[in-house]
Amino acid sequence: MSNKTIDKSQSLKSVRLIKVDETQNNNKYWCCWLMPDGKLYAEYGRVRVGGKPNTYVYATQSVAEAEAKLSSLIKSKLKGNYTYAVVEEDTSEPINWSELGEDASSLEKDIRRLKEIEEQIKPYAQIKFDGAKGAFVTPIGKISLTTIEKAHRALSCVEGNLRNSHEKDFFKAAEDYLKIIQVPTGIKLDLKQLLGSTAKIRKQREILVLVSEGVELIASIREEILKILSSRAVNERSMWIHWGELICTSSDTASQSELQIDERARYISWS
Repeated sequence: MSNKTIDKSQSLKSVRLIKVDETQNNNKYWCCWLMPDGKLYAEYGRVRVGGKPNTYVYATQSVAEAEAKLSSLIKSKLKGNYTYAVVEEDTSEPINWSELGEDASSLEKDIRRLKEIEEQIKPYAQIKFDGAKGAFVTPIGKISLTTIEKAHRALSCVEGNLRNSHEKDFFKAAEDYLKIIQVPTGIKLDLKQLLGSTAKIRKQREILVLVSEGVELIASIREEILKILSSRAVNERSMWIHWGELICTSSDTASQSELQIDERARYISWS
């Protein structure tokens, strides 16, 4: 089962985990999808934009056996200091812009602004604008306003511990921030180099403000798209219905139990 043949939108359950630990030079993720044929499809690797994930397929005899296996894998990963990724799920199907006809041209200016934001962000955070999905995405998922709010709080903790004599508090805060917003790290994870000054923290705040502007602009564009669709005979399965859609899931809620894995993947999936 290769990545090219996997339709993640058909998965029955899915999970995304991330691990950031400077002492072990860890900045990696692990994602898994439970497929209708009872197989577990996993993607894993170091967090980086454009990087191709490693893949693995766990073959089981039934969906029930696969569920039990997935639960066991999650428990093992959480014990190994992985945490649930603070990102939203996203769709993986291509978008047909022709469905909007001439109305699509009216959205071009706003789309250009979103691409400009992406270019401003690129040197400082592993976030890109995905025009097909209508979302800013990291290597492990979609950014929402909820994600940004959590990132602001995490960054405040980093700043609060910048002059702390207990370096481990700074490292813990910085690791928590990188679990939300992935910053280009290179081969070695050096938290002081990434976030160890007021100037670097200020730049990350500027990035979060830019991403927030982008997410709000996407929401505005989505409203216009829905108005256009309301006057057209559009197939109810059209992916335009989901363009710019942010599904609010709470990683805090998810982490309360390894069994609280997303059940909605028949309609929406990570890619």
